[in-house]
Amino acid sequence: MSQIHGTFSEEFKALWGPTSKTRTVWDQLGTLYQGIRAFSQQQFKVHARLRAMKEIEADMASRRRPMEILYLEVVQTLWTKILLRTLMKVGDAMQLVFYSANTWNAYGCALGARSILEHVAFLEYFASKTPWIEKPYVDLKDAIPFTKELLKLSTGSRFDWDRLMHGQIRHMVADGKWQRPKDERIPLCADLIKSLEIALRKAGKLEYKNEIGFLYGILCDVVHPSWGGDFIYGPDIRQQVKPSGEQLNRFKASMVIFCGSLLGITAHLVRLYKSLTTNVPNLILQREP
Repeated sequence: MSQIHGTFSEEFKALWGPTSKTRTVWDQLGTLYQGIRAFSQQQFKVHARLRAMKEIEADMASRRRPMEILYLEVVQTLWTKILLRTLMKVGDAMQLVFYSANTWNAYGCALGARSILEHVAFLEYFASKTPWIEKPYVDLKDAIPFTKELLKLSTGSRFDWDRLMHGQIRHMVADGKWQRPKDERIPLCADLIKSLEIALRKAGKLEYKNEIGFLYGILCDVVHPSWGGDFIYGPDIRQQVKPSGEQLNRFKASMVIFCGSLLGITAHLVRLYKSLTTNVPNLILQREP
């Protein structure tokens, strides 16, 4: 992998002094990226050992194995799927941030930062719905609603991919129906962001009450086709290959706003990963005594 994709370049970091706290943040983000990539490889190996859902469903239909065992197998399969895709998307988004920063592309950094924030928020929301993170067993009354939530989070989407993958693209365009029902979608991003905000506040990781919501509001307004992101290009709305003067100052300010908070957010992803991977292998389904 080219160095330009795996961390912030020395040329980019040199925009800040060698003792700058901001420069330390850039170095730590590069280290976290390597850790997240390593976690992705670990989860891919776990995923490769698991059976396909079709096989598990066939055993459920035939009742060849105890339903409790099959239930836990379903949980592990879907759980691993959510973890793996989150790690891979965050890793790729971080790579986009590095590449964009090293090529003086502030807009690319905003795109990557928003993606990272959304996916970490999703995983936090998932963790908040998990009934056995803080206790050694799963009460049967909690298992059924959580299974429904797990299925929705692992297979939920706004776009109707099933119809598309079955070759119905012409029909979808013609009838104008390509969105899945509301009960088959993931939660609104605003709700995911609130979940992350609450979790980080409880952990004492935020200085201000609405810090995450504020960051997400900035990133969305820059990414959307609004005038909110015009400041990253300078007064003449012109992007140079390498900024200078006022544009350079705008670029540096953009990097601090867009990427400065990613250290705490990706560190939270690491904590979530460790918590979720520690608890899953030891699941025990039983009635509360």
